[in-house]
Amino acid sequence: MANDIWVLVEHDLGDVNSSTFEMLIEARTAADQLKVNVVALVLGHELADMTKAVAGHGADIVYYIEHPMLANYTNDAYTQVLVGLIKEKTPFMVLMASTINGRDLAPRVAARLGVGMASDCTMVKLNKEGKVEAIRSTHRDKVYTTVALKSREPLIATIRPGAIGVGKANDSRQAAAESITVKIDESAMRTKVLRTGKADPATLDITEAEMIVAGGRGMGSAQNWHLVEDLAKVLGASVGGTRMVMDEGWMGRERLIGQTGKSVTPRLYIGLGISGAKEHMLGLKEAKNTVAINKDKGAAILKQVGKGVVGDVHEVVPILISKIKEIVGEAV
Repeated sequence: MANDIWVLVEHDLGDVNSSTFEMLIEARTAADQLKVNVVALVLGHELADMTKAVAGHGADIVYYIEHPMLANYTNDAYTQVLVGLIKEKTPFMVLMASTINGRDLAPRVAARLGVGMASDCTMVKLNKEGKVEAIRSTHRDKVYTTVALKSREPLIATIRPGAIGVGKANDSRQAAAESITVKIDESAMRTKVLRTGKADPATLDITEAEMIVAGGRGMGSAQNWHLVEDLAKVLGASVGGTRMVMDEGWMGRERLIGQTGKSVTPRLYIGLGISGAKEHMLGLKEAKNTVAINKDKGAAILKQVGKGVVGDVHEVVPILISKIKEIVGEAV
């Protein structure tokens, strides 16, 4: 009988990251096939209660692991704790988000345990034989590859944020909560967090951005691209864009939003001069609030976003930037 499936919860001051909910969906599907539990692991210090949030997306059990040295992420502390817990409780599979922390942590844990790992997956499933198969995009997202994990348990995989979608929570689901006490060998710690601060939106991975301003063909030229960056700057947002913009060299590939780029889950998305092609819009399906500015009143994007503005971005955006600066100035 296979053991439980674990999901490492990504959280910030009690708020569960949407990437966790996506992983719970994958874990729930596999757990139902195996008839095992989905366990959500919450690591940190002075933790808030997240049981209801993770239960609603599929968790059966929540392990709260608290320790002062887990207050901030360090690979030494988190690796030590996870490896110890996995050896003790022997889960069937462990899922982590393919975020900055997850990409750092997962291979370390897998190497310490000597087990198989698949990274940056868009899907993890069980085949007819009950073996784990991971779907990964390769060759610059032009090819999807199926990786069969055959090594001894536990199997470890990281899931690309935005690839699965969050879905609606089932508020009637409940989960059992359990506190686990751990010991950490402080002599093995090579790093110490002195302070933390918000990441610069200009360099933040767009899959983790809370606000995104994206530009498309309607920006007209590289000389006009500064309007996208200027609006993003006054909002404290990250910059994204379409494939055409990337192909023209106005932005790097790491900022591409869409089916062959990245799926994003911001609280606010603003699209400037974007037509609304399906390839791009697929990357926005989990965005909370969406706004588009386009001078073509027949543009497909205006029918797909929450709020649409018919107007020339070269005229509207400078006015918008000026108004935001005015509001921010009054609030200071």
